[in-house]
This record gives sequence, C-alpha cells and structure tokens, in this order.
Amino acid sequence: MVVPIVSPSAGARPDPGFLTPFTVEHDLVGHPLLELGALAELARRLPEGRIELGSVDAPPVAGLDYEGSTVAGDAGDAVLGLEGQHRSLYFYNIETDPTYGTFVGAVLDEVIALLGVDEADVVSREGYLFIAGDTAVTSAHVDHECNVLLVTEGHKRVWLAPVGSPAGEVALEALHSGHYGTCATLPDAMVPYDLEPGQGVFIPPRAAHYVENGPGRCTALSIVFLHRGTRDEVPVYAWNARLRRLGLEPTPPGRSPLRDSVKRRSFALLKTIRGVLD
Repeated sequence: MVVPIVSPSAGARPDPGFLTPFTVEHDLVGHPLLELGALAELARRLPEGRIELGSVDAPPVAGLDYEGSTVAGDAGDAVLGLEGQHRSLYFYNIETDPTYGTFVGAVLDEVIALLGVDEADVVSREGYLFIAGDTAVTSAHVDHECNVLLVTEGHKRVWLAPVGSPAGEVALEALHSGHYGTCATLPDAMVPYDLEPGQGVFIPPRAAHYVENGPGRCTALSIVFLHRGTRDEVPVYAWNARLRRLGLEPTPPGRSPLRDSVKRRSFALLKTIRGVLD
C-alpha cells in the first residue's frame, strides 16, 4: 500500500518533550477506507462497545461528565444517517479490525518517526475515528497519549490549553483514578486550531482540549500512541488524586523526581498488597 504522508506544516517543529502542539498536512482525503460507505461497513463489523453516540444536545464545553451511549440498531445505518444531526459518533480501537489494522499501523509509523520517538518507547498503538453530523461539540477533556488528529472531511476547530494547566492536571488525576478525564472548568489561555480536509494537529499528552465541529458533516482520524514516559506518570496522578481529596495541593509529575519516585514505589507496593489480600 502507499503509506500516507504526514509532515509538519511550514515553520512547525515537534519537540521531544511532547509539550508543543503543531499542525500537519496529510494526503488521506478521499482514501477508500475513510469514505462514508466504508465507515458504515466498519461500524457493522466492530464489536459492541467500540462505537458510541454522543449526546444529541450541544454539551457545555466544560463541567460535563462524559455522556455517551451505545448505538441502538444497525451501526452502519447510524453512520449513514448522522448527517444533519448535532451529535457525533466515536469509533474506538479501529486498529483491531483486520482491514484497518495495517492502515492505522502505516500512518502510526510515520507519526512516530515525525515525532522522533524511539519505537522501543512506544507502549501502545491505537486508532480512532470521529464523525460529527453537524455543529457537534466534544467537551473539554485530557488524554494521556500522543495524538495526531487528521481531518478528512468538513471543518474542526480544536481548542488547546498549555500542557500542565491546572484544570487539565485535575482532570488527569480523575482519569487515572477510574473516571473519564473531563475538565470541571475551562482552562485558561486556550488556543484555537482551525482544520480543513488535509490538515491536522498534534495534541500533546496532558493538554486539555475541546473540539467544535461543522457546519456540516466532519470526519477525522485520530492516530494515537502511548509513550513509556507518559505511562510512568500514571501512579503519580493516581496518588495526586488521593491527596487532592484530602484537601492538599499535590505536586504534578516532573517537578520533583524524588516525590515522583516515592509515589510510584508506594503505588506499586499498594497494588502488591491488594493482590495478596485478594
């Protein structure tokens, strides 16, 4: 197959610390696997729970606990009938489908090379698809993976907060404590990225963001991988969530290597004790 090209736009330079967003250009527009009919067939093949339908009402951009529902009836029909609806369909882990696995893997290879990441540091590789019917909104949230979002149809405006924003850090603590990583409040200093077909943006891990879609149908591919360094932050955030519930102001990962080490070790010890007791 021809590997799709993903490259930094003029003037953009990725950074090894995954702190800085940057725009990209790609040649995925019109790709056969991303046309509406192919996506409808994919929806019919994916196991139950791999596709969710967003709320029909425009949600607030912050303060919303995640709301999604499984698709009732034929998932392919839901894809074909989405246009004109103010809601989105979310496809999870499309790399598990045999037809899409090779495709996602090829794009991921280019994204990983683009970011200058050692393949040995890549913990997981995933692909997602988002289809918005018309002027749908995805509320502010955080993810812990590296994400390159590539628009293939319609228009998206992606609002990004700086990595480490207070609202984003609190959301990450929730994410790593068994909850969805939604932002209770809208972060400050958010920057908009307007994306048309053939354009995309790198969303750094820990960067709070929300998305405005449309007008009209909008389709985007999300190429995602988890870096080992980001994975190692998980026990720190899990401990920070406990400390915040006690009324304390915990130190975010990266500011104190000693505290991070203590949190990781104690988290591992706690898991071992729970395993013995169970």
